[in-house]
Amino acid sequence: GRFKRVDMIDYFKKHFHLKKTPKGCVATVTGKGKDMKLHLCDSIIKIIPEDSIPEKSKKPREPEDSITKKPREKSIEHADVLVVAGRGLKKKEDLALVEELAEVLGGDVACTRPLVEAGWMDPRRQIGLSGRTVRPKLIITCGVSGAIQFVAGMEHSEEIFAINTDPKAAIFKVANYAVVGDIYEILPQLIASIKQGRKIA
Repeated sequence: GRFKRVDMIDYFKKHFHLKKTPKGCVATVTGKGKDMKLHLCDSIIKIIPEDSIPEKSKKPREPEDSITKKPREKSIEHADVLVVAGRGLKKKEDLALVEELAEVLGGDVACTRPLVEAGWMDPRRQIGLSGRTVRPKLIITCGVSGAIQFVAGMEHSEEIFAINTDPKAAIFKVANYAVVGDIYEILPQLIASIKQGRKIA
């Protein structure tokens, strides 16, 4: 039958010593007395005697169970709890506060568009019309003003807990809980309270 290229490449990686060459790969097999060529799509795999391979080029094959796969990153769309960083943060290092709050809550971190544009966070963590739409059970916004584009991406969250220094911030119009204050004072207290097992609202 016909094999897919990826299947054949994987097969040779498992059973032979592979070495890349300008023309393709070299697969070595112990006990072969002559050269053999196997045509594999646009690649050529050449089987040559093991004793003709220089010692430096021989590398022991790693056991299959030693290969670890990179875990798939959890998307913010599937998070039950989100802590959102906004322009109220003064510098990138201050994201640590938001990340710690998310950690103690067993949630994930998200952000607004300005933080992505500043290079502080990955675009995949942006909420809004030009980002992701989320519906977590709890979302806590930290220093987020509440622009229409942002609100459109999170207004259907079950519980919205907003923190902002501006009592007239637009985010308070959609929030279930509004806290007027400085996130640099409130977040440490909030984190400490949660660690002690207190309710946040």
